Amino acid sequence: MRFCIAPLSYFNSLGFDTTHWRKSLDESLAICHVEFALTLADESMLDIYAHDDPEFLDIINGKDWVEQTEEEDVE
Repeated sequence: MRFCIAPLSYFNSLGFDTTHWRKSLDESLAICHVEFALTLADESMLDIYAHDDPEFLDIINGKDWVEQTEEEDVE
């Protein structure tokens, strides 16, 4: 499975309904399946990753995509 990341404004400009898509915390970027995106998008506008690509996993699990919380001390 492959995913792509691109500016949310780009996906919206193509007419995609991004209401329920995963977005970066600041909502500047969005992610979706690349095959779906390519129905309307230009591949050169997308950052494309395999689902198990370490770079992709670092991005979507990073501070720009996941709200950071302080870990509670467990005693």
